[in-house]
Amino acid sequence: MAFNANLGTQSFKEVTVIDYTHPPVVLDFAVATGQGELSPGTVVALNEAGAVVPYDPEGTSPVNEPVGILITRIDTENEDVAPVLVHGCAVRKHVTVKGNPVDDQTVRKLREKQIYVR
Repeated sequence: MAFNANLGTQSFKEVTVIDYTHPPVVLDFAVATGQGELSPGTVVALNEAGAVVPYDPEGTSPVNEPVGILITRIDTENEDVAPVLVHGCAVRKHVTVKGNPVDDQTVRKLREKQIYVR
């Protein structure tokens, strides 16, 4: 007798933000709570307390200065540390600013910090 049970399915929607053509440097930063879910590829800055928040190019200092790119999905209600790409290469199609594709000005700012979006 043949037995073929399907107990469930999974679909993975995560993306690989890091382009491994250059060795990445990823550091863990404290993350500010109460921001909901942050997606991988989100360009991030540090707030006044030194915690990760989404980069805001129209915001005031320090949130208008990117420090890196978030490499995994973070639920800020349940997690307090975020892995951030601070040096290396990132895949441009996965990098976002405020939920939109990364713009050229942000790419230049990231390049100044030796984060190359290609």
